[in-house]
Amino acid sequence: MKNSIYSIALLLSVCMAISSCHHNTRSSDGSLLVPMRESIQKNSSISLKDDVAKVEYVPLQTTDSCLISNILSLQICKDYIFVYNGKTDQVLQFGRDGHFIRTVGRAGSGPGEYTNVNEIYADSQRSELYIFSSGRKAPLIYSFDGAFLRQDSTLQGAGGICLLPDGKAALKGLVMTPIQQAPWLVALRGADGKLLASRNPYPKSLNQDVCYMRGINFVPSSNSVLAFTPCNDTIFRVTTSGISAACILQRDNEKSYYTGVADISRLQDDKIESITTIGVYDFFETAHYFYFRVHKGVDLFVMRLDKTSGEMLSHHVPQDFQDCSRAIPGNNVVGLENDLDQGAPFWPEFDAGANMRAQVITADEIASLQLKGYLKNMPQALIIKPESNPVIAIYSFKQ
Repeated sequence: MKNSIYSIALLLSVCMAISSCHHNTRSSDGSLLVPMRESIQKNSSISLKDDVAKVEYVPLQTTDSCLISNILSLQICKDYIFVYNGKTDQVLQFGRDGHFIRTVGRAGSGPGEYTNVNEIYADSQRSELYIFSSGRKAPLIYSFDGAFLRQDSTLQGAGGICLLPDGKAALKGLVMTPIQQAPWLVALRGADGKLLASRNPYPKSLNQDVCYMRGINFVPSSNSVLAFTPCNDTIFRVTTSGISAACILQRDNEKSYYTGVADISRLQDDKIESITTIGVYDFFETAHYFYFRVHKGVDLFVMRLDKTSGEMLSHHVPQDFQDCSRAIPGNNVVGLENDLDQGAPFWPEFDAGANMRAQVITADEIASLQLKGYLKNMPQALIIKPESNPVIAIYSFKQ
């Protein structure tokens, strides 16, 4: 009898353990539910070996013509790497092996010149580079040979682009100033240049002053683009067939946060967020997981959602990694410990093509981490001189 009772109790405990890792993973419209608030205090181990197939390191050549201080935008295609260096306001072109080729265009307000670049986008099929800047309402387009081609007025009102497989394009909403922004967060444009769909997270009845789309995340992944702004909890997906909800983030923040973060009059208000507010820095998607980098109070976390089981893991980012970082985006190692090849902490901010993402790793970050006792067995490719340009780590994910 005792054995029977013990067996039943054991079976119940196993069932409870299984159910605790498998959530109600879908909402009524089919979008994934992301249980952030219930998972964020758990400190789980998240292994890169679960998802990363390999890492390629590309050191960018260092010459007097291409000294890089902070990479704010990065594009990788078959033959080239393009970077926007924020401090010098330059778009630089490297070969896929990291050798420096040229500076694309130049800063200024004249024809074919740019200033304060927001995004760059490389169209490999047409060998064209788009440069979106806050100084112009429409992007400038250059050839991969560095020649200025045109200004694309059909993209006026967009802050970024990602071309989809059938010639359609996902467009990022443009925010030039708080009162000068696109009427949508994200849009789908047809091959003929006409808007086919758009998504605005606000009701039409609201005044624009309380509809500010602060901090738009525009994240290309395989054959689609994800878009998010922190005024609500929906991450939208743009595909060739339209725009739908991909994820619902169960942050469960106070209602005042969602209205406050979109109010122009409160842009400098540090009371919008409390110590219990969950904020999202950025995120990306692989074939098997969603990864989120979030903050709650002064603490930073990396969270990973299994798209099949609904299991949500949360890992607290060590303070050491925050201390060694300089800026987001680029120049930061706020991420996961690298248990794959003992390289720099993992957080690939940039899209690098089908099933790949890229991360910028600087000599300064490497030195700072070594001073704190990390990177004792790091890959040879990360052993670079203090004055060297960054190394680009390109992660290929498992199918």
